[in-house]
Amino acid sequence: MAWAVQQVRGSGVVEAAVSMDVGRDSVVMASVTEVDASGTPFIGAAPVIVQSVVPNDGFVVRVRAWAGWPQPIDVRITALNLSSDPGAFERHDGVDVYKGAFVHRFDIPGATPQSSFIASIAEYHGAPHMGAAMLQVHSVAPRFGEVLVAGNVDWHEQLPIRLTLVGKRP
Repeated sequence: MAWAVQQVRGSGVVEAAVSMDVGRDSVVMASVTEVDASGTPFIGAAPVIVQSVVPNDGFVVRVRAWAGWPQPIDVRITALNLSSDPGAFERHDGVDVYKGAFVHRFDIPGATPQSSFIASIAEYHGAPHMGAAMLQVHSVAPRFGEVLVAGNVDWHEQLPIRLTLVGKRP
């Protein structure tokens, strides 16, 4: 699996264009953490949240995060391209239209509560798109024969989204 790291400084909405070998159909997950002056990650008082991850053709992943602190802080965004080792994980995509809180059901034969899955969310207009809406994945719950993904689309009307679920069955 390929990964890349980029450090940025900001307050409120923070965006980064992370360079890595991806295309628009790549499965990319990202995390964000506060870092000190030497670049060492730590859990500080500021809440930091990944809002959107959009792989683009042309070797760039756009990541939007939120740093909940009144003054600019340093954060590190780490992006992981799960598509670079396709045999390591299974991938499932679901495209639907949501507004507000939602639960999306993926039918996955053989899934159990012991399965391990993670999910990403992006606006979807024929391809992943980073728009102005705040999109959140709240919970991923593997169950017998299915995986439920709970989240929220904070937008004034229904919005097409793509959920990407990546993981392994036991």
